[in-house]
Amino acid sequence: MADSFDFFLEEVAWPYVHVLVPAAVYIEFRRIDWALLVIYISESVEAVLRPFFVQFGETLDDSLIGDIVLGSLAIAALWFLDIATGAASAFRRAEPVSVRALGLVLPPLYSAVFLFDLPAGTTFDVRVLIFYALYALTILSLHTRSIFWPRAGTRDQLSGRALLVWLAAALVLTVFALPITDGTRALVTRWMRMLYVILFFFFLALAAAFVSALYPKPTSVAKDDDCDKQSTVQLLLSGGS
Repeated sequence: MADSFDFFLEEVAWPYVHVLVPAAVYIEFRRIDWALLVIYISESVEAVLRPFFVQFGETLDDSLIGDIVLGSLAIAALWFLDIATGAASAFRRAEPVSVRALGLVLPPLYSAVFLFDLPAGTTFDVRVLIFYALYALTILSLHTRSIFWPRAGTRDQLSGRALLVWLAAALVLTVFALPITDGTRALVTRWMRMLYVILFFFFLALAAAFVSALYPKPTSVAKDDDCDKQSTVQLLLSGGS
């Protein structure tokens, strides 16, 4: 494929991966700046190495525009979800670094093993179901405490709920990633379908973040988390100034 800004015609599995893997990076870091930095560096390295390795055989616009757009939207959506719940600080305190490191490493490994080559003539890519099952199992098993046994009325509980919301969104992405088209209808290619779903989730999370700023916070929530949340919302309302 020539470097002609046709990344939105992609029908391989990578648009799907470039939503879920950046989301996993954010989930473990819970820092939007670090997560975006990782994605930008990894895609830049991929762009530099693509002439030398067939594994990096994407076009330049795909690596530096298409993949980054999808990944950045996923990261931003989860960031807004964290603003809505105020759970980021509690998550970083509750989860050991070793556990979070596994959450960073395993999803890219799954994609390399299960989603590398798309068989010719495929109309439904069932491999994404395998990837999602492993992806969800990893998040559920690594973050069992936040999801299944949180302290009631705390940010831990909200953090677990946010993870479940993301897994539900990721399941919707998986369903939309199943069909494979011939790539001639630009509005329904796999890349475009991933864009539609992640944009929908992004705007839902954005709305939740602003709605949460309008209502009183639970009195049982730690004050430092509450201050983090308020300062972030104030930054958004001020336009980042």
